[in-house]
Amino acid sequence: MLEHEKAVLINCIRVILKNVRTIDLEKCSFFPYINNEVDHDWAETFKSNIINLHHMILVKAYNDDIIKSLESCHFGFYKIGSYSEIEYLTESKLYRENWLGLRTLDESGRLHLKFANCTHVGFQKDEENFVENTLPFLTYEFD
Repeated sequence: MLEHEKAVLINCIRVILKNVRTIDLEKCSFFPYINNEVDHDWAETFKSNIINLHHMILVKAYNDDIIKSLESCHFGFYKIGSYSEIEYLTESKLYRENWLGLRTLDESGRLHLKFANCTHVGFQKDEENFVENTLPFLTYEFD
């Protein structure tokens, strides 16, 4: 393949990847709503429910062979037009504009980004993951 043909192909791929996000918002019946990326009647309820959590623990499994990108476990994902560059949670519009209340949780010390050395389906069997990432947050508070 000639260099010019490669450049044209790469530009076509970039255009397709940018359009995939638009298609996701138009066609997907779950994630755009649950992430408050589109207006809907339950948006404030979703955000309020998250803001009212005592702690939100997001665990990324280093050996996950199902989730792509792994950073999506922490609400990050590939930057539009790329399958290699990551947009981390704190860089995202979802976080900056506080669509779900994640910035509120983070700023109040209640958002915890954790890591585990297990597979996607290994969370339940990984005792170390449970002890290190979940157990410290399991408390009972009397009103």
